[in-house]
Amino acid sequence: MGQLTVVTTDGVKQDELKGIWKRWLSSYVACTPDECDTTGVRFEPDNVQQFKGCIEHGSLGDAGICRVVSSSYRYVRTAQESAGMASSTMVVLQTRGKSCFQQDGRKSSLFPGDWNVYDPSRAFSVISTGQSENLVLLLPGGAAGELRAMLETMPGRSFGRSGIECTVRDLISVSFLECQKMSHRSGATVTGSIAQMIHSSVEEAASSNKPAAPSLKDQILEFIELNLGEEKLGVGSIAQAFACSTRQIHRLFQDEARMTVSEYIWKSRLEHSFRDLRNTALHQHSITDIAFNRGFSNAAHFSRLFKETYGMTPREYRRALSS
Repeated sequence: MGQLTVVTTDGVKQDELKGIWKRWLSSYVACTPDECDTTGVRFEPDNVQQFKGCIEHGSLGDAGICRVVSSSYRYVRTAQESAGMASSTMVVLQTRGKSCFQQDGRKSSLFPGDWNVYDPSRAFSVISTGQSENLVLLLPGGAAGELRAMLETMPGRSFGRSGIECTVRDLISVSFLECQKMSHRSGATVTGSIAQMIHSSVEEAASSNKPAAPSLKDQILEFIELNLGEEKLGVGSIAQAFACSTRQIHRLFQDEARMTVSEYIWKSRLEHSFRDLRNTALHQHSITDIAFNRGFSNAAHFSRLFKETYGMTPREYRRALSS
């Protein structure tokens, strides 16, 4: 039994934030404090002036478990700097927002309720968009390596939507809430059960006779990504493209993404516009051109949404980048 360790960026100086948050991710999430000063680990917030983050870390037997809440960022770890790490298995459960993980050619997007398995001793990257929250369980042992061959046959697959996968999702959530009340022996029993269920989940998915076809959700998200520049992109055009009812599309987004179709589209447009403004190759493009290329039809509306999301207008943000 033990108390959670809590660290937060509140009060951290802006010029120290990137280094401190990278150190916390290495120390509390990956449990590799010696790694934090290496050049092979990179952390880049989308907006260092607005970045906020909090990590709550506890133990579950010999495993580490934590909740990570933060603004948008990109985290990259290279294989060269991870080679000396002890074998462990990282299970990431998305509880709010969206994160995109990439490892060994696997690229998966995690929405609330989704989980996946990664090997922290190998190179990987994660992009977290908007305000996001994850539960991370770091299991001792090389189960991730044992599962790698099966996971590589399902490069875009995430878990957590049905059957035993839901049990894994729920057990990780409850384990974090109750970890302070568990003895070391109880925690080890729980993590052993989770590890066995994870192995069964991956094994069942890999051994399915049907090829892993993209889900309707994944197909729709890809369609939105490809058509963000279309001003009339909306639930009607999506339903028509996939021969579905608008009600079905609305229900899918509420169940899977925990937001409306319109919210997802404008958030995606804002995220792409934000990155376009940072892109040095687009510095000659006006802010209005960038907004319109991403599907906005009103510059004032774009500016208002941008400020509500990032704390400054597009013009102020571009000026800050050049200063």
